[in-house]
Amino acid sequence: MKAGDFLVSRRQIVHGGCGIVPHELDGAIVSNEYLVLHATNQLVQEYLEWLSNSVYFQQTCFHSSIGVHVEKMVFKPEWWLKFRFHIPTIPEQRIIAEILSSCDFTIKKTEQLITAKEKRYAYLLKNLINQRNVKNGWRIVKLGDVFAERKETKHNDLPLLSITREEGVIPREDVDRKDTSNADKSKYLRICPGDIGYNTMRMWQGVSALSSFEGIVSPAYTICTPTDEVNGQFMAYLFKVPYIIHLFYRYSKD
Repeated sequence: MKAGDFLVSRRQIVHGGCGIVPHELDGAIVSNEYLVLHATNQLVQEYLEWLSNSVYFQQTCFHSSIGVHVEKMVFKPEWWLKFRFHIPTIPEQRIIAEILSSCDFTIKKTEQLITAKEKRYAYLLKNLINQRNVKNGWRIVKLGDVFAERKETKHNDLPLLSITREEGVIPREDVDRKDTSNADKSKYLRICPGDIGYNTMRMWQGVSALSSFEGIVSPAYTICTPTDEVNGQFMAYLFKVPYIIHLFYRYSKD
């Protein structure tokens, strides 16, 4: 095969097993399980690569394969070559490929940045709030001495909120799942900005958060109000430290 050829896996094409042969593999050989195609001068190589990722292209590959099980389907190129594709002009192909490549590059860089920030956050969370390496000036307290439980009910006029592990306290309509809350909200608990709410049955999974909203949450949650002796945001981060979550796990019961 030559650089620029289009390589197709006869048994994996239904799973996207295809691609352009890079320059560093020019002159390499592959088994007869693969199909090597040569694009004509009507196709720009970079455009063909993006075209192969399109839904229509993948559908044509599926319909050109035979087999009773998707994992064992075999590609029939003679069928596939009969499909019709709308191909833009050469200049337009180059522009489309350039735009998509630019977007793909940005996405990958953003994902790398997110991964790096997540690692930095985990490192800081572990080392800045390290219960096993207490710094000078830190003191031992009981959580019951620095929190008061808020048990205010009958606030049906307030918006319904939800406490999540990843997104914190958010409006219930922003949660991507079916609303199973009771029609009668009289027993739902009020939560205010600065409060920390946690799921009584899932605290050991890290389901707790500092609220920036006023609203009501299910009675399945417990609402804690920090006293003046502690900073609520600091305590919210403390409850996310793996060591502390493990303590919650140890003291949880079925």
